[in-house]
Amino acid sequence: MRLYRNGYIVATVNDYDNFSYNSWPLTKIKDDEVVDGLIDEADDKWFTVFDMQEVAPDLDYAIRYADYCKELGIEAVILLAETSDSDFEVNDDICIEEVYGFDCIGTVYFSYLRAEAKDFKEELHLNRYGLFDTIEDVDKYIELRREVIESGVNLEDYWKETPIRLSKVKRN
Repeated sequence: MRLYRNGYIVATVNDYDNFSYNSWPLTKIKDDEVVDGLIDEADDKWFTVFDMQEVAPDLDYAIRYADYCKELGIEAVILLAETSDSDFEVNDDICIEEVYGFDCIGTVYFSYLRAEAKDFKEELHLNRYGLFDTIEDVDKYIELRREVIESGVNLEDYWKETPIRLSKVKRN
């Protein structure tokens, strides 16, 4: 399966004992004109206009967003998001600092893997970040969770499972 560089996610990342990432951390900030402007810009240009994950296909926007996070004391990184969705593809000249691995998401705000890893820990082979190393591993996980859902187990099933590779973009 070919992966396309769909764009960027700004996230806070805990990459210690229990790796996790929280996308678009400014959405939790209230009563801030700059935050409101950044959120409205993404909504108006991409998030509410196209049927897409909430991934910004504009590196300059991601940099402005991450820089404002820093101004507010929020440690955020820019992640390159790669999926099989060919509708958006960015070709920015970037350097990858680190590949975290593959997640299985419903939206960039909801990771099926993160929510369900404990339920499948015997069957999953995750890297040190709690993510998959290969897209084939994500495909096996999706197959497994589909079988479990079909057997009657009540798992979150609102969105299509989407494999996504997450890599930290190196900032100059």
